[in-house]
Amino acid sequence: MVKRRHITALFIIGLVMVLIGYFSDKKIQQDLDDDRYRLEVMEDTVNDGWYYEIYFENHLALRQKFIPSISEKRFFITERDAKKTGSLVLERLKSGKSPTISKDDLYKLGITF
Repeated sequence: MVKRRHITALFIIGLVMVLIGYFSDKKIQQDLDDDRYRLEVMEDTVNDGWYYEIYFENHLALRQKFIPSISEKRFFITERDAKKTGSLVLERLKSGKSPTISKDDLYKLGITF
């Protein structure tokens, strides 16, 4: 009777460990899956500028119409500027960091404002 309890307990512990390993591996794979995130850069022809949007699992997560961290509301002057800034935000989101952009980040990226 005692032996049967031990075998049952070991079986349950083993099953729990397998399930934990399975779901942990799925979470790690999901975190590394770049297809969940997407950056789109668009032109605003009315305001003569550029902006970017970041999608997470095909849902709009962020729309950045204006250059962040500056006091004026200015669109990005070039598509390249919007793409560089959006790419940095995307990289930070993917790595679990704050997506906040500082003026120093803008200077390092060579963003004109």
